[in-house]
Amino acid sequence: MLKKNAIKIKLYRYAILHSKNCIVTIKNKSKPEEIKITRGNIALIEKNIEAVVEIEYMDDIESFDIITLPDELLSRVLCLFEASNCSESLSPIRYRTFSDK
Repeated sequence: MLKKNAIKIKLYRYAILHSKNCIVTIKNKSKPEEIKITRGNIALIEKNIEAVVEIEYMDDIESFDIITLPDELLSRVLCLFEASNCSESLSPIRYRTFSDK
């Protein structure tokens, strides 16, 4: 049976979300934007957004992982998402945001 939960959140840090066994929909409250992260996908989510998060899952097994990132760790993680060549320092301003999707 399909189960669905919805919560309101305010992200104070960047986060990586791995949707293992569910579908996660994030609706930005301040702009008419929405992203859907389907099963098995990973998303980098920006900080300082207020959103409604809906999670759809089929069973009670672990559905997702979320890791929050302090600013100093963010540039290291961005290197992994880049073309594996991180010869210059990346700042949080240089990555893609929610509205860039």
